[in-house]
Amino acid sequence: MMSLHLSPALRATSPRAPRSLRARLAAWTETARQRHALRQLDRDTLRDIGISVQAAKNEADRPFWDCPDHWRM
Repeated sequence: MMSLHLSPALRATSPRAPRSLRARLAAWTETARQRHALRQLDRDTLRDIGISVQAAKNEADRPFWDCPDHWRM
């Protein structure tokens, strides 16, 4: 099963600290990877982790640079 945890790249991009281009690119790459993985999950797996199919689709369809602030902690 695929893990949907926050990567070190996303945790390292705190809104309180200036982010380097390298850190920003790493975070965007990881976000794109995680959204692609989310898109691949089937209905049963989504139900097991408590996410609706529509919520998963909405999240997976967001652009890679559009991350919630709490991901950047």
